[in-house]
Amino acid sequence: MKLLQILKTALATCIFALCGYTANAQVAGTSHVVPYYNLAGGITAYTNVIYDFQSVTIYSYTTTGTAYLWRWQMSQDSINFVDIAGETAVNCTLPAYYINDFVTTEQSKTLYFRCIMSNGTMETGADFVQPILFVRTNDTTLYPTDPATGVRYVVINRGLNGVAGGGKVRIALFNLGQNGTGSYINGAPNPDPMFSDAANIGNPDDLGDFYQWGRVADGQQHAVWSKNALTRANQITPMTGGGNTSAVGVPTINSGGPYPSLDINYQIPSTDPLYYGKHIAGATTWGSTAANNWGNTAVAGNRAGAPKSLADWSFPQNNPCPSGWFVPSLYDWADMFQNNGTGNAFTGGTLPITANNNTWEYIPGSVANTTQAIGGVVITNNLTGAKVFLPGAGNRHQQTGGLQFLNSLYYWSSTSGNATQNGGRMSVNAAGVVVGDNTGAARAQGFCVRCIQLAP
Repeated sequence: MKLLQILKTALATCIFALCGYTANAQVAGTSHVVPYYNLAGGITAYTNVIYDFQSVTIYSYTTTGTAYLWRWQMSQDSINFVDIAGETAVNCTLPAYYINDFVTTEQSKTLYFRCIMSNGTMETGADFVQPILFVRTNDTTLYPTDPATGVRYVVINRGLNGVAGGGKVRIALFNLGQNGTGSYINGAPNPDPMFSDAANIGNPDDLGDFYQWGRVADGQQHAVWSKNALTRANQITPMTGGGNTSAVGVPTINSGGPYPSLDINYQIPSTDPLYYGKHIAGATTWGSTAANNWGNTAVAGNRAGAPKSLADWSFPQNNPCPSGWFVPSLYDWADMFQNNGTGNAFTGGTLPITANNNTWEYIPGSVANTTQAIGGVVITNNLTGAKVFLPGAGNRHQQTGGLQFLNSLYYWSSTSGNATQNGGRMSVNAAGVVVGDNTGAARAQGFCVRCIQLAP
């Protein structure tokens, strides 16, 4: 019997050698272990860009076989990996300010992570290395807090009166509803505890809410982000995650029926429980065709008429942002990008692009599916080095409410699109191309909102 076992082991060793596998072999210059054929896997995070004050969880998974032991490693150069002390569980959670153990002066730095997994007798290095860009916000002059609202922000340059980079704008660090920021009604925090999102403070897995264009935060926007425990897919509830083929559990209303009577602000009244607080499904619009639910009557293509501040809005009470903050107009977005403060078009382009003393850089998602870390756009103020991250959270499908197009960016503007029933948008596709157009997108779609404030 013992001789038979020896022969089996020898035969297996020969097979491994012929197939290019070596038991516990090391790759030169790294601590990476060459995987056996029957144990393979990878790792993923929720996003691959976070602020230093956020904690982050990195998840491991196997694609072949089952792992029972884990050893997490980190590298500052993607080549030389070292073990992370105490991290021997299936998932690795890095505490807030983890990056400060490795840098003292740099404003941002990318660290690389992987996991060595074992089934007790065989080991595999994770087939995937997860890079994460950490943005350091320790300089409060570059990352101040609005004392009136508690909103953290950075100052970004913008074109103004024909001068490239001749003005400035404050932009919030997070999307509305992201990282525990909650929601707002007429500038004040929504009193409904459901929308406080307090559990998501410091949580990079939370990417914010999805608003239908022109609507207030009546509940239709609310999204709770998480990782599916089995598939590791990024998902939102109560909406379906990972696609738009199913609307099970989605609080939508079919657009084929009659719309309710809107109130004087073109909103669904709270006295209508059938529609109030619901994502209203429709091919184009959720019910209001007014050009000034947000912003004013000036549609895309009319820079001169676009609102310069919330005071120029027709219905400022519809603004979903905190007091003193507002949804950017199409030209606010354009002038942070590469317009010089003139012209009626939003000119697009392929990132990275440096203009107006800003650099827009697209950080691609780890892979183009719902399982891996979500990328997005980092905007850097080239005069100060301050950075702000716009995650590629995708959008909610206008008819099903399902999550789709992760790694693409869809951000509403307060400007109505020049096509009937559309809202103006700033969008970046998964190839890193900023879409410049005045047409806009169907108002029934759920997009992210990033609030801005005028800078002195």
